[in-house]
Amino acid sequence: PLIWIDGNMGAREWITSASILYLIDYIVFSSDSPAKTLRSKYRFIIVPNLNPDGYSHSMSKDRLWVKNMRELSKLCVGINLNYNFDADYIHSNSNKICSEKYAGTEHFSENETKAVRKVFTSSPVFMSFSVHAYGQMWLIPYACCNNTAPNYNEMARVANIAVNAIKKETNSEFQVGKACDLLHEFRKGSSMDWSKMKHNVSYSYGILLRPKTIGDGGYILPPSQIVLSGRELVAGIINATNNARL
Repeated sequence: PLIWIDGNMGAREWITSASILYLIDYIVFSSDSPAKTLRSKYRFIIVPNLNPDGYSHSMSKDRLWVKNMRELSKLCVGINLNYNFDADYIHSNSNKICSEKYAGTEHFSENETKAVRKVFTSSPVFMSFSVHAYGQMWLIPYACCNNTAPNYNEMARVANIAVNAIKKETNSEFQVGKACDLLHEFRKGSSMDWSKMKHNVSYSYGILLRPKTIGDGGYILPPSQIVLSGRELVAGIINATNNARL
């Protein structure tokens, strides 16, 4: 079975790519029994940074930049990639092109989202984890609407096992629930909803890493928290994948 993991879709979410690199190192090199199980049981496609040009801009120019760097006008740049998937997509009005939530003129308008679509249409994906920051949540579809995914209870069961393992690892508490409920808003065009709605991925999650609030650092975490976040992601992924029903 194929597992998809992506990070840094939002350019400013630096902790996601760092944590995913920590996860990759664990999966590939660890001699622990859980790592050996993962290597023997699953195939992985892991993209630590899905938004490289936006990430570069956030590194050099604007630390809180979230979009990619598509030039839209003399004043406005960028598409928010996590609003650009074909999941209850809403065409963004042209007068909102400067907004950090600008979703583009059509779904899959961007090379980054097209690349994700190519993977999902070429091979069935069993589990999908889109890793974001921040909030300490394991989100379950849907974000776009108040509908409930067909196997919501099963996805919630696995997610709760994952967050309980995280709690044991670092004492950090992560919430589990339907995305629109935990986020207190509807978000159209997300990759998490798209993978469930259009490809019927058995387990589709959006993971919001540490910290919990902007008061705890928000998007700007010190390097000292990278390993802690990596340990949390490893604990969550291990326990989610080991308890998923094939």
